[in-house]
Amino acid sequence: MKQVPEILSDYGLRTTEQRKTVLSLFQHNDYALSYNEIEHQVNAQMDRVTLYRILRSFVEKGLLHTIPDEQQTVKYALCLHTCE
Repeated sequence: MKQVPEILSDYGLRTTEQRKTVLSLFQHNDYALSYNEIEHQVNAQMDRVTLYRILRSFVEKGLLHTIPDEQQTVKYALCLHTCE
């Protein structure tokens, strides 16, 4: 498995502590996470706006994809292969 900084670089993203924290969270969970679950786990490390921007940039670059669930809550998951 590639290291977090290498993955960020592969997707054209700068390596910051906040991005490393969020990506590591996804690497250590084998299921999709909602914004609230992510926010709860990184609570003291970043503000809501920073987290939202990180998730949006990960989705735009194809590192994460979104999955709507039955309650119309969007969840995020790592793209293990190229997402289309």
